[in-house]
Amino acid sequence: MNRKKVYLIGVGMGSESSLTKEAIDILSQVPVVIGARRMIQSFQNTSIWITREEMGNQPEVYVEYHSLEIADYIKGLEQFPVAILLSGDVGFCSGAKKLLKALEFCEVMMLPGITTVAYLASRFNLSWDDMNLTSLHGTANAIVNRVHHNAYTFALLGGKDSVNQLCNLLMEYGMEQVKLHVGECLSYPSEKIQTISPLEGYMGGQQELAAVIIENPNPCNEISSSIVDDDFIRGKVPMTKAEVREVSISKLKLTKDAICYDVGAGTGSIGIEIACKSTDIQVYAIEKNSEAVDLIEQNKRKFRVDNLSVVEGLAPQALESLPAPTHVFIGGTTGNLESIVYAIWEKNPTVRIVLNAIALETVALAVDFEKKHPELQSEVVQLHVSKSRTLGGYHMMTGQNPIYIITWQKP
Repeated sequence: MNRKKVYLIGVGMGSESSLTKEAIDILSQVPVVIGARRMIQSFQNTSIWITREEMGNQPEVYVEYHSLEIADYIKGLEQFPVAILLSGDVGFCSGAKKLLKALEFCEVMMLPGITTVAYLASRFNLSWDDMNLTSLHGTANAIVNRVHHNAYTFALLGGKDSVNQLCNLLMEYGMEQVKLHVGECLSYPSEKIQTISPLEGYMGGQQELAAVIIENPNPCNEISSSIVDDDFIRGKVPMTKAEVREVSISKLKLTKDAICYDVGAGTGSIGIEIACKSTDIQVYAIEKNSEAVDLIEQNKRKFRVDNLSVVEGLAPQALESLPAPTHVFIGGTTGNLESIVYAIWEKNPTVRIVLNAIALETVALAVDFEKKHPELQSEVVQLHVSKSRTLGGYHMMTGQNPIYIITWQKP
């Protein structure tokens, strides 16, 4: 049985001038064209549509962008091949990924289009081979963290005031020095490009079809396994020390796209270290002390980790509205160790948990908990760190509190 032929066509910016020759040839012949309303409207303004209309050969049109609805529609078709129009390029922030899965019963061919990043970079005479690429459609996507670590960051924007919202966010994190190369309605007659600073904001009313290249003249190029203790804003709130953070985070065995809780976050040192490791990791710092919450917010802005969210409240109650974690660090429990772990397990039974314990009472609670759950894969490390200090002409070692680093995970 012959499989139904479907073309996924990247239409570039949307205007006819950004269509490839291959896309034009196919759209001049196919009996059915599918796409979101903007894609269909753009197609109906092309000479391809006008010519086919004059010849009485215009294709059947179906306005839809949800992959499952498109698949159901195609199952009922008798005419083929079918062209599905997708904005930009089919390989970047495209609906093609979901469509490929939904159309497994079809013979699918992907036709690339001109990407927004390539088009916008050319407008500003920039190379884009070293740009960090992301989309801000419906999510912040750690844009501040990305800009902090990259000389150039490209982002697709969504919403009519998205440029000024981005400017305000960058200002909040003290990034006044960056430049924003903004393009809207790219490839259309109303195309508009300009370079602005976050302080200036966007000039004139912004359209929804916008993208930006953010240029950072002084990106952070440091690859550090840990942050120096003195770099944190601390106040009078206890903080997990650098060497303990290093071992504790290594025991978490973090993965890409991890969702990590820092329970009893204190100054936020553990959560901030984790957030610094990857823009793909989302961190939730849970803390009940209002002074500590303020310190976490200050450190969040200082280290520009917008992929960390501060949650004020007492665990386990404060965990209820959070997404299921893949990794959890517990630095403080206020005597609620068991209820915290049970609440975490309800969200994800196989989550990896690392607990720090200084007081012997906390160690005893952990040992008792393990006895109740013999199925746990457990590891206990005792770490005793001494650091040198000068005394006259001598170097003396000063010991810190010994700490137990306990790792739990269900098989």
